[in-house]
Amino acid sequence: MNRILYLAAGVGLLFTVASGCSPTIRMPRLLHPGTAAYQRYEAEQFDPYPQNDMGPAIVGGRPIDYQVPISPVRRARQPMPVGPWRMGSRY
Repeated sequence: MNRILYLAAGVGLLFTVASGCSPTIRMPRLLHPGTAAYQRYEAEQFDPYPQNDMGPAIVGGRPIDYQVPISPVRRARQPMPVGPWRMGSRY
């Protein structure tokens, strides 16, 4: 009886945890984070600095590697973050 109860509780807990996961969330790979190219791709996926077309230009506000912002087409094709609390609502 206890074994069935533990199994049902485990399956229920697993279902509850798995049903709330977004496909964009994954477990971190701490021991082997990947090749340098993969890490660079993951780091450059989103431009963390403000765009010049959304307000006044910030001269000197970007590091050397981010002097040229991504094009509006690439910015529009970026996937939406996990929730509206990450980058503000786009609705």
